[in-house]
Amino acid sequence: MGPEAAALLGGLAGLLLAAELAFFALYWCPRRAAWNAQPCSPHAPARLDAHDLFRRFVAAGDAIPELTNLSAYISLWFQGTPLSEVRRGNMGGLMAYGFWYRTPQQMEAAGLGHVPVQMVDELERAWRHTFPPGYTKNAAVMSHMWDDLKVQYRPLAFYVAVELAALLTWGAMLAMGFRRRRLGGIIYYTRGFDRRAAAAGPAAAGPAPVLFLHGVGGLLIYLDLIWRIAALDGPVLAVDVRHVGMRLSPRIPCVDEMTSEIRAILDAERVDKACVVGHSYGTLVASRLVKRFPSRLHSLVLVDPVCFGMYMPHLLHNFFYRRLAIDFKRPKQLLLDLLVHFASRDLHLAAAFSRRFYWSDVIMWPEELPPGSTVVLGADDDLVHADEVNDMLRHVCGNTVNVHYAPGMFHGAFLVFPGVRQLVVRAIAAAARSAACDSGALTASAQERAAPPTRVTGVAAEAEAAAVVLALGLEELGGGAAAVDEAPDAAAKGASAAADAGAAKRAADAAAGAAKRAAAPRAARSLGARLLSIGAKRRVGAAAVVPAAAPEDLRAAHSEGSSSATSSDTEPGADAAAAAGEAVLPRRCAAAVRRAATAGCAAAGGGKALGEADADGALGGGAAGQALAGELRQLLLRSGTAPPQQQQQRDQQQPESAAPRPARRSMSVTMLALST
Repeated sequence: MGPEAAALLGGLAGLLLAAELAFFALYWCPRRAAWNAQPCSPHAPARLDAHDLFRRFVAAGDAIPELTNLSAYISLWFQGTPLSEVRRGNMGGLMAYGFWYRTPQQMEAAGLGHVPVQMVDELERAWRHTFPPGYTKNAAVMSHMWDDLKVQYRPLAFYVAVELAALLTWGAMLAMGFRRRRLGGIIYYTRGFDRRAAAAGPAAAGPAPVLFLHGVGGLLIYLDLIWRIAALDGPVLAVDVRHVGMRLSPRIPCVDEMTSEIRAILDAERVDKACVVGHSYGTLVASRLVKRFPSRLHSLVLVDPVCFGMYMPHLLHNFFYRRLAIDFKRPKQLLLDLLVHFASRDLHLAAAFSRRFYWSDVIMWPEELPPGSTVVLGADDDLVHADEVNDMLRHVCGNTVNVHYAPGMFHGAFLVFPGVRQLVVRAIAAAARSAACDSGALTASAQERAAPPTRVTGVAAEAEAAAVVLALGLEELGGGAAAVDEAPDAAAKGASAAADAGAAKRAADAAAGAAKRAAAPRAARSLGARLLSIGAKRRVGAAAVVPAAAPEDLRAAHSEGSSSATSSDTEPGADAAAAAGEAVLPRRCAAAVRRAATAGCAAAGGGKALGEADADGALGGGAAGQALAGELRQLLLRSGTAPPQQQQQRDQQQPESAAPRPARRSMSVTMLALST
């Protein structure tokens, strides 16, 4: 090699080194620092019903108890800690993180410190296992949303190669007849329809448009599958998600932002309903799309779905926390482990899975699957509990969902083996040509979930629900207010005025109508639970039906109160109440309140069993009514859900009749009863 060539190579090496250093200093380090930071406090979804989430979690284990290997399940969540060393304090921390996205200290600060303890109690009953008291310091839970991003540096040359692969994908898609389009910050490809066509879209006689959502690696590895889908002679729309393809990305959108962009694409292309096909990460987007915009769904095909059973530890452990073991005796498994490890350490993917990634939003519960959906599982999938998901879907969904279980197949096997790929193509063809699923029920469910949430769940949400529904029903009392912002004052006036029999009946009837018009199922259930709790606490329940799921201590309190019931026109315990200076409701008025709670809960979806709450005495007037109103006001102020003008006076004025701590505990126990 001559001196000129050596000098040229040296200069080129210097330029490459300078470019690498500039990339590291100006892109990789700033992006890592920005994406590693916690995006919000608390790092939690905007809408969260932790009690419903916990109820579903417990019910999933109760449905097929033999599916749960408790020792392996708990040990994986605590990064290999033996089950015998996991104590109640550790499980309480897992409950706070997993269902509330908070630390135990944050739960205490929110007045919910007792809730994780009660959740552990419920798990011990459900799992028939007792966790020893205490806390094991070395039992670290997999808290990827709080941990530092688990990333490894990728050189500039890698991202240059990925961009060249993206150009190759563009060319291949053009060769297959696709057109490349951009909407906002997202790229997608279309084939088989023109957005300038009539609003009616493709002919009804043909297959439904297929919306393909890819997994990690980008569209390049799916080109053969996309070609086979295009050969079905139906419209095809393939979304290219930059960060999931490990490409340089200026932003990492959360799943909700992605689904909003996809809906905008469907609108731009005049696609009314689409056959949604998702693989791996794409199934998470598909799950959220079905929940948020079910009316846009024609049918659903999920391949290697990571959206099921996300409370199981396999996905998180094997993608982020498993140590890479080099075992040349198992070459296939070693290759798969290397691919997963390499992909999971990419900066963009790590940020996508660890920041603003809420499992409670993207999980697909079996009962939420649209009828006629198709699920393709690989028995040897290393990221999915395939056996458990297969049994769960068949147990819960029966014949309403088509489940294909491929023995011996690993995650993404259809990209390698033609036989499995043909199975997937046939499933997509059948789904696209099938009748559109009935999205009416799905749409109603989505609207229900999209109802404005309370700012704080748990005790505060329960108190707010009771105050709001009561306030809405007190218009006919003259002193009450229908405005939600005036709920605490209306509750105070209404509880006092309801000592009059006629006024109480009118309030009950109005509350029933208000619940039908305004109360979400969660609010209605919360009101039913509140009335049951108060009735049992005051021992005035004579004829009410206690839900079978009520905790033993609550049922015992109800039975003890019922034993003193009489057939007189006044409530049981009236003499004791009168001695304390409290006015009580006549039996006919309490029955009207109970009917209102039943009608409101049933009309809002809560069911009659929960609606038949023990409302006797719940709206007792006089001192009892003022105590109830003060308790509601105190809880609302503490949670930050009170009207702004009252919130500003929080530090200057002491709320009336602050509730004692045992009452708060009773209410949360009742809420946990709804979760079992």
